[in-house]
Amino acid sequence: MFACATPRPINNNVHLTRLACSMVLLALVWSGPLSAQVAPTDIAQSELVKKSAIEQSAILAEFVRTASKSRNCASAKASLEKTFDDRSGAWLVLCEEGQDYWAVVRDQPKSAAMVLPCILARRSGIDCYANVRTALPEDIRQCAPPSGSLDRVIRSCTAIIQSHQFDDKPDTIFRSYTFRAVAFGGYQQYGLAIADFDKAIALRPGDVQVRFNRAVTFERKGEFDQALVDLAEVVKAWPNEVNGLFERGYVHMKKGDYDRAIDDFDQALRIDPRFEKAIRSRAEAVKAKENSAQPSAKVATVEAPSLPATADQQAAYCLEASFGFAQRLTKLVEILRANRDKDQALLGGANMSPTEKAQLVARITALNDSIASNDAKRAAWTANASVFATYVQTRNLFAKDRNMMVSMSGQAGKDQEAVHDTYGACLRSCASNDASCKSACDEQANNSDANMRMQRCSEIVVNFK
Repeated sequence: MFACATPRPINNNVHLTRLACSMVLLALVWSGPLSAQVAPTDIAQSELVKKSAIEQSAILAEFVRTASKSRNCASAKASLEKTFDDRSGAWLVLCEEGQDYWAVVRDQPKSAAMVLPCILARRSGIDCYANVRTALPEDIRQCAPPSGSLDRVIRSCTAIIQSHQFDDKPDTIFRSYTFRAVAFGGYQQYGLAIADFDKAIALRPGDVQVRFNRAVTFERKGEFDQALVDLAEVVKAWPNEVNGLFERGYVHMKKGDYDRAIDDFDQALRIDPRFEKAIRSRAEAVKAKENSAQPSAKVATVEAPSLPATADQQAAYCLEASFGFAQRLTKLVEILRANRDKDQALLGGANMSPTEKAQLVARITALNDSIASNDAKRAAWTANASVFATYVQTRNLFAKDRNMMVSMSGQAGKDQEAVHDTYGACLRSCASNDASCKSACDEQANNSDANMRMQRCSEIVVNFK
């Protein structure tokens, strides 16, 4: 279920990651089931709008927490952003922890509020921040390299751009587009990131760093030819900068042009013979070149457990399953990053032998690989959830067939619980330091009928696009 990857620096302050390889911290994967992204409610929109701003914020914060038990929203600021023809209301909910949500409340009692993270809502064609027209003093501070909440970076940079208060300060607008682009990239919103990088480059055409960032984003999006156009400019401006050469080599490798990839990796290694990423990727390119001439082996197919029968049921089930995978991976990445940061702090300590230091560096590298890979998996499941959410919203299933939605969400929850129980039961037989036993338990959980059924959502998602 999980693979790993190697991080690549984008600049001194911001990092994006490249997909690649395999492993780590299996016990964190199956941390328990997650609840639906709907919040049953007895309050109708027409009643909610009559409440005070404080009461509205408290009610909507509770919707966020109810929709997913893993979400923290101790308190929030809320504003009514849109009223629909059926008198439903769409609310922007800014949780104090830094996450922003789009909540749709129907004008019917005993219905359900739909709650989506703003970035997921945007993938469904909804812009939470469309009505942001004023930049507050806090926005100047929060529109900065995303070291904290990506939502706050996006909201604050959007406020600066849409307020037109800084139109006479092109450097401020340039930074706003650049930082928002990086935040969009952090959410794997590559199309939005590229659009912002385009605007930044139009304001400052000679900025090679932003052009490099755009090239990396093109590569993430799979637009390799466009990435190579930017990278040609980057290598021309920075002929002795290993990251530009490495990135171009990696794009060539993704295209299957292994000779050019090896040549770029060789150039990077002539500049820095100890550049580990180039060493590993060059070996990968050489192996891929050798394997490309060999016939691929046939893989036996195994029929996966069946999904619910109808398209509506599948969408409801897969919406819950996709959110579950995405949020579990989010939690896993957070823990991996915390462990990596602890190891990096240890690395700076005194009285460490060369062997111990090498072992610690290897462990940090493995953690970085796993962080990047699991983050990529999280992005894929979040994108799947967006597709199913759009289908559910278009079909108005929350109102038309709420019982079915609750039933299918419950079925996905039971499958999540079954996978968790399978892993937990196996893990109890493992010694605390038995990594191979834990790995076998992870494989057992991944191969369970419940997990295979949920994984099928990644196959059928194309039917809902």
